[in-house]
Formats: sequence, C-alpha cells, structure tokens
Amino acid sequence: MSDYDDLFKDFDEVKTEPSPVKPPFDDQKAAITDPNEPKRNKQMLLIYIILTLLVSIGSTILIYIKYSGVTTVVNNLLITEEIAVAAAPSGDTELPYEIQMTGAIKNDNWMELPIVYVEYTFYDEQNEVLGTHRIDSTDLAPGATFAFDETILVDYEFSTTEYAYGFDESSFFYLATSLIQVALIGIIFIIIDKHAFKRDGQKVIKAPGRVLIQVLIGFALLWATMILSQLFMEYVIRAEPVSENESTIAGMFVNDPLQLVMLFFLLCVFTPIVEEIVFRKVVCTYFDAKFGRVWAIALSGVVFGLMHVIAYGDFVQSIPYIAMGAVFGYIYFRVDRNIYVTIGVHFLNNFVSYLLYLLPLLGYSLL
Repeated sequence: MSDYDDLFKDFDEVKTEPSPVKPPFDDQKAAITDPNEPKRNKQMLLIYIILTLLVSIGSTILIYIKYSGVTTVVNNLLITEEIAVAAAPSGDTELPYEIQMTGAIKNDNWMELPIVYVEYTFYDEQNEVLGTHRIDSTDLAPGATFAFDETILVDYEFSTTEYAYGFDESSFFYLATSLIQVALIGIIFIIIDKHAFKRDGQKVIKAPGRVLIQVLIGFALLWATMILSQLFMEYVIRAEPVSENESTIAGMFVNDPLQLVMLFFLLCVFTPIVEEIVFRKVVCTYFDAKFGRVWAIALSGVVFGLMHVIAYGDFVQSIPYIAMGAVFGYIYFRVDRNIYVTIGVHFLNNFVSYLLYLLPLLGYSLL
C-alpha cells in the first residue's frame, strides 16, 4: 500500500486496528460533536442572506440616485437609425446561418452612460428561445451616437426576433459591490466560526501533504465532472455552452491592473471561502442531519446550482453547477468535513478559470 492510498479517510483513523468496512455513505444522520455548531450555522446563513439582500438593494438605490431615475434615462436614448436584423445562409457547414444586426442609438441625456446596449432575442416557430445576442457601447458621452453593424454566425434558423435596449453601470461598479459583499461576509464567517476553522486547521498542520493530495484529487474529480456535464449540455440537450453567469464574469475581465487584482480576490479568495461555508458547512450539514449523506450531497448540489443561475433565469444552465455542487459535497464528507479541503479545491477551480480568462487578455494564446 502506498502512502497515498485511502486519502479520503478520516485523519484520526486508528492505524493499529483496521476499522470495519462501511459503505461510502450510509443513511445514518450526522452526529453533531459541537453543540454550538447548528447555532453558528444558522447565524452564518442569516448573515449571508441579509448582507446579500442589503448589497443588492443598496446598489440599486445608488444607480437610481446617480441617474435620477432609470426610466427617464432610458426614455432619453433615442433611436436614430432603425434597429433591424437580417438573415442569410453563411456557407459554413457548422454554423450555416448568418445574422446581421444594425441600428443607431443617441444618448440624449445630460450625462455619460457607462454602458448602452441592444439585446436581440431569437425565437423559433413555437416561440421558444433559440438564442440571444447583446451589443454594447461603453462610455457613451452626452449627445454621442452608438451606431452598430454586427454579424454573427449561428447554427439555427429563427422565425421571429425582438430586441430591447437600455443602459447599465460599468463592470467595475458590479465588481466592486460584489467584492465588498463577499469580503465582508467571508470575514464575518471566519470570526463567527473561528473555532471550527482552528479545528480543521489543526488537521492541515498535522498532515499538510495528505491534505494537498486530497485537494488535487478533488480538483481532478471536479474537472472530470465539469467536462462530462458540458458534453451532456452540448450533445444531449443542445443547450448554450456558456451560462449568463459565466458571461457576466467574462465581461469583467478588462486590461486594468486594479480590476484584475479585484477579480482575483473576488473569484479566488473570498468566493471559495463564502460558498464553501454556506453550501457545504451550512447546507450540507443541515441536510445530512435531516436526511443522511446521499440526500445531503444531492440536495446541496441542487441549491448550489440554482443559486448560480437564478438571477439570470437560464435554469437549464444549472446542470453543470448542480453536478459541481454534488462533487463538492461528496469531497466534503469524504474528508471528514474539513472545510479547508473543499476551499482548496474551489480555489484551484476558480484560479484555473481566472487564468483562462486572463492569459488571452494579456496576449498569450492558449492554443
């Protein structure tokens, strides 16, 4: 037996006497060794919900105050050239249809607008959405016109289309509010749950090499699951390959050192801490106590997946996130609920994604 066998066993397993063989997850409910844990978990969940709502409401109020009413600003976006769409064969075998979108919008407001956009939605004969496409203009000055003529290749032939236009705050604004939110929640979580962090930290100090291998194995398992779920999305249900959540994150990557540093702390530092505490330590532990491990993994995965798409409404895109959440839950229980392991796996996953967005922006080809 190698030094790395049974890496997902309990750290405190007695080596001299082999323990009886048990299935990976039985239906027995978790035994809570710390009587204050349920109370702390409820506190952290309540803090997560309240602060998330407060930041969302606060950012909306700030936008309303800054622009003196959203409706007025939109009404002062004047269409100076008809917003139109035309379709034709492209000659491409994989993307056989070409869609051309044209139009012009004038900013008749007294202030510069960070983003002015036009979003097209394409439907089939049954009025089902085939796809969407958004065209943006940034930093549109008062009196300036946003004229566009853009062509895309798609694999569908649409029957009808509609468009919507409006304005939005800058990606920096949303990045800053998101970072403030998760950083504040993460710091509060660490303070409230400091005893659990210390307990799990002692496991890391006791066997750092073992923990590192657990993180790497968990990361490999997570990426294998992600690849399989993406193949399922693409070839079985033929859904859009990229979720709105991912598109939003991708849109935050601009060649600005400050923004890139903020993105690192948002995606790679505080998000893994907050999400692992909420969805693994709080949600998984709750469902485990109520229904047992298997249901805890499944249900926490569903909650994790839906929370990543609920703001955008593209619920079919929750499938990869649900699969990821289930894998995180599986890892969490296999390492005796050591939160540092799942935080480590989450960090590696987000860090790799961060690099995949960052390197092309800096001019490095990934091919």
